[in-house]
Amino acid sequence: MKNKGLFLINGMKKMRATHVLLSLLMFVSIVMGGCANNSEPSSNNNSDNVEAEKNVVTVKILTPWDENLFKERFGNIDEKLTDIKLELISSPTDSESLQEINAKGIIPDIILASSGFDVVEDLDMVQPLDEMVEEHNVDLSKIDPSVLSLYKLWGNGKLVAIPSTVDNFVMFYNKQIFDLFGVPYPDPEQPMTWQQVVDLSRQLTGSRNGVDYVGFELMYGNTVPLKEFALNYTNPETGEVLITEQPEVTQYFELIKEFYDIPGLYDPKAAAEEVNAFGEGRAAMTVSWPGFMNWGIGEDFVLDIDFAPVPVWENNPNKPPSYSHPFVLNKHSENKEAAFKVLAEELSVESQTKLSKSGEFPSVLYDETLEAFGGDNERFTGKNIPAIYSGEPAIYMELSKWDQYVDFADALLKFAESGKDIPTFLRELAEESEAKIKEAMVNDQ
Repeated sequence: MKNKGLFLINGMKKMRATHVLLSLLMFVSIVMGGCANNSEPSSNNNSDNVEAEKNVVTVKILTPWDENLFKERFGNIDEKLTDIKLELISSPTDSESLQEINAKGIIPDIILASSGFDVVEDLDMVQPLDEMVEEHNVDLSKIDPSVLSLYKLWGNGKLVAIPSTVDNFVMFYNKQIFDLFGVPYPDPEQPMTWQQVVDLSRQLTGSRNGVDYVGFELMYGNTVPLKEFALNYTNPETGEVLITEQPEVTQYFELIKEFYDIPGLYDPKAAAEEVNAFGEGRAAMTVSWPGFMNWGIGEDFVLDIDFAPVPVWENNPNKPPSYSHPFVLNKHSENKEAAFKVLAEELSVESQTKLSKSGEFPSVLYDETLEAFGGDNERFTGKNIPAIYSGEPAIYMELSKWDQYVDFADALLKFAESGKDIPTFLRELAEESEAKIKEAMVNDQ
């Protein structure tokens, strides 16, 4: 009986152990089955993600920016175009750098031609955009007209670039200096004539409290009056220099001479060294780009600075043509359609408004983009923003590649100390320029 009892007890223990083992196996089976069921959708998601990634096109953009600036500039476009991934090729855009990139087999889809359109044109890297503009129904009517005209002149009638933000000119003035000399501020809406600027400069040039002030600084705006005529200085076909025959050029040099003749206004040494008298608070007025507010003005007197419309000629009321570094679609891109979508998005009200708020002047002139200008930038708070975009820009009717050899910036430094009359100086400048052009023509052959 004793053995039988032990047998029953041991049997019951074995049965319980078996039952526990079976229960444990069933639990593990259920759990594993659940995990298997739960893993099925995950497997499908991975497959979907891989398939989605296959459908994403990478568009490579070549600019001299770093990664942070690139993301700041294009981050919203990258997020919006979900079927496109933007990739930075950070490089200078001069001819040598682009040739090195080409030699490595790297093919940028979009190039910010910050070193000049002629660089990418000479390397045969430009894709005309007219057909794509029509196909995608892109509205070009609100692009700054002087920029759009320039881009079509580059392409002999075809559109060959999309603008980034715009450099246009505006009059900067320092209220503190006007107050110091007891002179009324410029009209916030009506542009002064250049002669009025000369007259005002005479009143604002002199010493106060041991500081020598100048009424107008020529450094950034020295060729602005000439640009307002939108002239070609050379014959596009022959390279003949035309400046001695153009009354507008003589009129411009007469104006510059009036500035030079104001005692204490112009210092050739300071001009040669590019001293920023306005940025240091010693010049009452200057003409520059809106971006000058971000990098050229001392922090101590930002609140004293305001804008007035850029001055114009009495006989020619147009302001200077605007300029914008061009985004070019690479002729050799393998992703032209995707790249063009990026360029089209660059022109959208959303993208341009974002840039405008930061203090980058927009290239498309919608009410929303203009009114938003500087909204997120404290340096523009309370400034006369409409002065920046008031007036009509001059439009170039044709271009001459030989104009680059007529160096007015260098000529102005020479003119200040030459003591020569204007006809003589212009004749000598023309002769020097023609010699440079002949040499360039020989090298082009």
